[in-house]
Amino acid sequence: MFKDDFHIGPARMGMYMSYITLPWVIKPIWGLLTDAKPLFGYRRKSYLILFGFLGTVGWILLAYYGLNDLYIALGLLLLI
Repeated sequence: MFKDDFHIGPARMGMYMSYITLPWVIKPIWGLLTDAKPLFGYRRKSYLILFGFLGTVGWILLAYYGLNDLYIALGLLLLI
């Protein structure tokens, strides 16, 4: 998507991909938060439903608006 639609070079694409993978780096912190702060009385189930819904919305928005602007696409990929 970056190379074909936005005509971005390999160095800049690598930098953007590092931003997109940031949520996976902080995943252990999310695990500690979900264990410490239950949401709606559940430790993990409510977080899975919430973030599953946000991921679905992110994919749908990326399909409609992601090719218009690079920063919108990056934000949506970060959300997903």
